[in-house]
This record gives sequence, structure tokens and C-alpha cells, in this order.
Amino acid sequence: MVDPTLIDNASIASIRQDFPILQDHVYLDNAAAGAGCRAVYRATEEYTKEYSLSRMGLRSDLSSWWEKIKQTKEQFAQLIGCEKDEVFFVPTTSTGLNVVANMVASGKRNNVVTNDMEYLSNTIAWLGQRQKGVKLRFVKHRGGRLLVEDIEKHLDKRTAALSISQVTWWNGFRHDIKRISEAAHESGAYVVVDGIQCVGAMKVDVKREGIDFLVCGTHKWLLGPGGAAFLYMRKDLAENFSPLFTFIHVLDEKFIERNVFDAFESYELEYGPASRKHDMVTFNRAAYAGSWAGMNLILKVGIDQIEERIRSICEYLIELLLEAGFELQTPEDPTERFGIVNVKVKNHREVAPFLRKERKVIVAARLGGIRVSPHFFSTKQDIDILVKELRSLPNGRGEGI
Repeated sequence: MVDPTLIDNASIASIRQDFPILQDHVYLDNAAAGAGCRAVYRATEEYTKEYSLSRMGLRSDLSSWWEKIKQTKEQFAQLIGCEKDEVFFVPTTSTGLNVVANMVASGKRNNVVTNDMEYLSNTIAWLGQRQKGVKLRFVKHRGGRLLVEDIEKHLDKRTAALSISQVTWWNGFRHDIKRISEAAHESGAYVVVDGIQCVGAMKVDVKREGIDFLVCGTHKWLLGPGGAAFLYMRKDLAENFSPLFTFIHVLDEKFIERNVFDAFESYELEYGPASRKHDMVTFNRAAYAGSWAGMNLILKVGIDQIEERIRSICEYLIELLLEAGFELQTPEDPTERFGIVNVKVKNHREVAPFLRKERKVIVAARLGGIRVSPHFFSTKQDIDILVKELRSLPNGRGEGI
């Protein structure tokens, strides 16, 4: 049960005290990296301390932290609507996308459909499959929007996968994943989603939306540190696909014991439970300790309330920008956007660092404009300050500095 008091203004003010950067900056760049939270980095420090004590042979509480790290699978599963056994550890979003690309882009199905609104991490994972004979098909956007009918035209019976972001990184365009997945599955293609710009900010339901694979790092909307990510893989696919990387951790425990204590018999692989099969076990456990704290906060506040608050703040921002005469690169239709607003600004690559250094307003320069990405702890006062600074630029309509 979500505590409704955690999202009112007084409670937001209290939560903001745990984010040092919010004390003297306007931070609106969560699509790049979530604002640093004391609870998150205390967790990374405490894990590191306990790990160091353990390595020195001193008494430590490392085992309790390992339990919390394992709990991150449950937390992530809760946020995307799947079972914990369908969630696997990967070190980064890029790693997870490369794992999936190498799994599915082979055989008679020799093309992959993506689009020209994706971030580099998504496209390069698939471009790397060209050496295996895989052809990449790019759907072109129309004015910052990607139409489902245009995607459908690129799908055929030889399409291995459709790779797409749930929310577009630079202008916040929100794809209708359910409709897209229905079209992809009709062609027999897998649906691979980059979820890094949505998980932790909005409700995601991989089952309802027909998502086969979803990859997400924790350092943005999930408020975790860098170096931790998760790969969701539909249970039947996890069971049927062989892991791209084979670690001892994924093997059957009795098989390991026999080979370690009795005699060599590693002539065939004997996998353990499918719930561990695709884990990449050489990972940054301190980052997962911090991610546990970040997701703990997200779940405590409640994803439904977080989604509504972010939506409300973005509506307020768009209203002020349009009133001031700015041109948006983000769709105005609220059903076609979420969490990110891109406003056209001349000399945007100079304006963003100017705002950061001279005005203590942190936003990002992205594809011809200024990208604004508030989280649930952002306020209308933050938006007022940003818009005031943008209006103070020459001509008051984003004409640069």
C-alpha cells in the first residue's frame, strides 16, 4: 500500500533534503543521470566497507548486503510487471542490448527493425550484427513522432527483432508499445525495448505490452549509481536461449561440486535454474547496493504517484513555454510524450553549460534544443526558474547567448 502523504508538497520538501544538489541547484536532467541521493550513496559506501572488512578477515555484515542485492531483482520485477525469475543482472544497458542482439539476430530471420530516434547505445548493438549478415532497417520519424503504420511497413517474415525505446531519449516521444508489439509478433519478430527512459518514472507492464526483452540501467530514473542494470527476458525465452556468456554461477551446483571436489567431467554443460542462466556475475555489487536504496525510495513513494507528478510538472512546463512563444520538439499531445520536454534554443550547446555554470540550472543540450527532464522531487518553482532563465536569453524566445 502506497503512503499517500509521501507525494504531497510537505513530504516532497522533506525528501528533497536527501538530495544535496537540490539545495543550491535546479536539477532537471534526470534523463542523463538521476539526482544523487544520500541514501543511495550511503548504501554503496556501507557495502564497500563491509566487503573490505570481509576481505581482511574481519567481522562484517556482508551477507545481509548480498541479500539486498538479490532483492533488486524483485524490486525491478515489481516495477515492470514480471516475475523475479525473468530478471537478470547485466552491468549496463548497452551490455544487455548487445546480449540480446547476439541472441536473436541470426538464422533465416536476417533483418532487424529500429528507427532514427534511438540513442546510440541501442543502434550500435544492432549495427554490430551486420558482420553476421544482419540487415538493419531504420524507420524515419515525422516531426519527432514515429507512426505505427510506418513501423509496420518495415516488418516482414524475415524480421528477427524490433528494437525500440519506450520513451525517446531526446524529446520524450512515448511509443504505443502494445500496438507495436502486436504488429511485430504478427510477423514473428521479438520486441526488444530499451527501458532506461521510463522504468522508475512511469508504470511499465511488460506482459500487457507484449515485450519480449527489456533492458534498463539504474542510474537515471531509478536513482541508482552507474554500473548496474537489468535484463528482462520472457521466461520461455530464458529457458530456451543459451546464455551469451557462460559463468560458473549459471551452472548446476552439483555439477560444480563434482568438478571441484571429485574429478574433471566438464565435457557437457549442465545449467542450473533458468532464473540464473543469463546473469552476468562479474558485476559491480556496490552499484547494486545503491540501486537497492534507489528502488526502495521509488517503491515507497509509489510508481503511480511518481508518474502522475512527473506528468503534471511536464504539463506545467509546456504551458509556460508555449505562453512564452517557444517552439517545442516534443509532441504537445499528452498521450504521445512522457517525462522529457525538448524546447528549441539557438546555440543550445552553449546555453546548457551557461545555465549550469552561471545560473545553477542543470538541463541538457540535445539535438537542436534544451532537454528538460524533471523527476517526482522536482517542483513548479524549479520550472518557473528555468523558464525565467530561458526568457532572459536574447529576444526571450531561446535565441541563444
